[in-house]
Amino acid sequence: MTHSTIRIAICDDENSILQRIRKHVSDHMENEGREYTISCFSSGDELIALGTEIEMFDVIFLDINMNGTNGMETAQMIRSRSAKVAIAFVTAVYDYVFEGYKVDAIRFILKDERTMEAAIGECLDAVLKRIDNVILREFAFREGEIAINICSVLYIESNLHKLVFHVEKENGEKTFSMYKRLDEQEKELKEFGFVRVHQSYMINIRRIKRIEVDSVIMTNDDKIPIARSKKEAFNEALLVHEGDW
Repeated sequence: MTHSTIRIAICDDENSILQRIRKHVSDHMENEGREYTISCFSSGDELIALGTEIEMFDVIFLDINMNGTNGMETAQMIRSRSAKVAIAFVTAVYDYVFEGYKVDAIRFILKDERTMEAAIGECLDAVLKRIDNVILREFAFREGEIAINICSVLYIESNLHKLVFHVEKENGEKTFSMYKRLDEQEKELKEFGFVRVHQSYMINIRRIKRIEVDSVIMTNDDKIPIARSKKEAFNEALLVHEGDW
């Protein structure tokens, strides 16, 4: 499955540390085979000067003890502009851990040559997992224009000339409906791991719990039939998206 470019920022007023973080980040992203960009900043003020452009970053590695505007103050300003960007503090001490909760820091990475590389790699893995599991898209449902995470859609059912989206939410499953043909929706969602398994059903491969002889069990335990004519296409889709379910 194709993924968008991951945008990474590093902010540290010590150039040697900044370059070390940059190398660890670059090495990890290359090993993961992901497209990425890295932007470097030598002060919190320089980063904050971007204004609303800060929202473009997926993750910011931020030194806490910087001259001028320190890392915690910078993080607070980042949060005032974006709730989505992941903030990873890079620090010599853990003095600010509790303050970090206030800005929803994803990680605290210690400036320790023995552990820094592994910690940065683990942090990036967490960010990538978060990104891969959030693909927001707006749909014109009968209930109104609603943005949903495509990855939370279990399956789409064609029923009496309308489509019913079965969506997994934190507070339970919800359904949304629209007047549209399943053929049309299939073309739009195919790249995101959706596959037609029946004249009336299209499923999200990410949400398969178990595969049976002529059906699939989804993560909400709903049983969806697989039509004989769709089995070959279904098996091919499983190979293409191997690792997603």
